[in-house]
Amino acid sequence: MEAEDLGGYTPIAETLIESSLWLRASHATVRVWITLVAIAWRPYSRGIAKLSLPALAIKARVTEDECKIAIDFLMAPDPESANSDEGGRRIIPLELDRPYVGGWRLISWPAYYAAFRRRNKAYAMRKARHATVDHGGRITPESGHACQDVDPFSPPPSP
Repeated sequence: MEAEDLGGYTPIAETLIESSLWLRASHATVRVWITLVAIAWRPYSRGIAKLSLPALAIKARVTEDECKIAIDFLMAPDPESANSDEGGRRIIPLELDRPYVGGWRLISWPAYYAAFRRRNKAYAMRKARHATVDHGGRITPESGHACQDVDPFSPPPSP
């Protein structure tokens, strides 16, 4: 299971803004979480963010103290979390005896990756169903049908 190479883009679930993390955590913690998601989504990362706490603090643009507080929050059980895996924890340290060294595994990454793949596949199938090689593969927003390249500023053709 590999993450898609999205050219530097990281998908973020729209449910994030409804989550207990968004509603209860500090701004610094949300920054650290989004930074971890971006790092863990890189191709071949497989939901792992391998870096030290000081490096994470720099990337998230928070202080090391804020980053440590954020990591503690993300490693703690959250009974309000939508994902009950690991007691609602969001991350697990790669080195259990040294939780601030080496990096973290994002617990929910496999589920979000599978959901992303399903949505991406459904989108590709819809697009393929509507586009044909004969029509150049473009879909007009008005009709949803495939069409040839059209100058949007020219008048429509006469019937």
